[in-house]
Amino acid sequence: MRKYLALMRGQQLVSSIPYPGLGEALVSGIGGFLVISLLTYLHFEVQAVGMFIVPFGASAVLAFAAPGAPFSQPRNILGGHMVAALSGIAVYMLTGTSAFWAIGLASGIAIALMVLTKTVHPPAGATALIPVINGIADPIWAISPVLVGALVLVIVALLYNNFWARTDKFPRRYPSFWW
Repeated sequence: MRKYLALMRGQQLVSSIPYPGLGEALVSGIGGFLVISLLTYLHFEVQAVGMFIVPFGASAVLAFAAPGAPFSQPRNILGGHMVAALSGIAVYMLTGTSAFWAIGLASGIAIALMVLTKTVHPPAGATALIPVINGIADPIWAISPVLVGALVLVIVALLYNNFWARTDKFPRRYPSFWW
């Protein structure tokens, strides 16, 4: 038991990841502000097509604060949210309940499928819960707001991050890979 508990101490006491400067933090925060403002404006004000779900806030953190991370790549953002949305819809369609075990089942299936398809995107874990909690059985929900919104998020991340790639002060390139 002592050996097992010792594993929880971590490999080092303090993170070796350097702290970014204020400028880098502002560039990241402004990117998140822009994409979430755009998605909510298009969703709630224009109402042309559904484009916003709450997990996109967490996706924006990855796309703008860690654009080089594997979980932040377009494949992961688009694929992870789609896999999770379809998992949640399927679980709700099959069970017809929002019981605790159905919510857990949607999460577990989404995680397993994201791992199998190499589309792991942590914020998508919450996307899988939405259909079960809210009783969404329409597969179109996976297209709008999920896919459309994720696509807008990726496009803004491409434009914004690569705008900064031209500078020496905040060089960021996005994506690191497509497939």
